[in-house]
Amino acid sequence: MRSMKISASKINLVQLHSEDWLEVRPLIRAFYKYFGYRFSEQKQGRAFRELLADETIGAALLIRVEEEAVGYIVLTRGWSIEHGGPVALVDELFVASGFRNQGVGSRVLRLLRQHARRMGIRRLFLEVESYNPRAKALYARTGYRDTKRTLMRMNTD
Repeated sequence: MRSMKISASKINLVQLHSEDWLEVRPLIRAFYKYFGYRFSEQKQGRAFRELLADETIGAALLIRVEEEAVGYIVLTRGWSIEHGGPVALVDELFVASGFRNQGVGSRVLRLLRQHARRMGIRRLFLEVESYNPRAKALYARTGYRDTKRTLMRMNTD
């Protein structure tokens, strides 16, 4: 396990495409396992492959440290009248355990902000588990603010 901070210049984001599914799939499964979420090839796998095939939905980016794939981050597009147009949700962020607490997450979120600007995104949103104070602290350090609103959901099927 690494113990020193990784140089920011060694951390990069690479746009993923359909042909990259087999490379990113083990990282996605690791994310779902880490959080105890159920993963289904027919549901989450299909949705991720659809995202890879259609840039109008958003972007999936591979996190690389030098040439090693160590995680991924997903942005999904949306629209907000309140925020004046295009917005995006950071839907998933995963960094492999051997690369956590070394500056990778901070660098990735800064690079993501630049990527979102190039996509024309005006505001980024994310959701974080209420029981994950370390993630909340990371997001706060990189400029995310608690909106003091509650994210709610309803199934439409």
